[in-house]
Amino acid sequence: MKFLVDELKYRAYLKEPIQTPNDEGGFDLSYKTLLSFWIGLDLESSYLRAVRGENTSGQGVTQIGKARWKTFENLGAAFSIGFSLGFDNIPDINPVKGNYFLFIESGRSTKGRMFKVLGMAPDERDHTWIKIQLNEIEEQGTGAPA
Repeated sequence: MKFLVDELKYRAYLKEPIQTPNDEGGFDLSYKTLLSFWIGLDLESSYLRAVRGENTSGQGVTQIGKARWKTFENLGAAFSIGFSLGFDNIPDINPVKGNYFLFIESGRSTKGRMFKVLGMAPDERDHTWIKIQLNEIEEQGTGAPA
């Protein structure tokens, strides 16, 4: 198992977006942290094009994250035995949803990189890790003007 531990270099937080109404009639976007874990990153795309702290190179996969499968085991546990057997299997198949975001901190909890989750794939052979397709969207806490 040591081979996997060596790859997990970054502290990550899986976040769900929350829109709250503001006084101007619009919405403010905030994030609810679902869980924290260690993750490794591999570049999928060699180039990122950043303008004012935001990736403008498209909506494709920029990084592949690798984390322990056990970390996500209880994610989506709201589907309890009160539901049918089909409901019970859904979180097991795909616990990391496409509307989630991933924040990787850099030095402190308010500074880092934000990624949009595009997809995931479990390790079907050993059931020890999960790969998550990510698109780097913006820096957080770096003072980039809007």
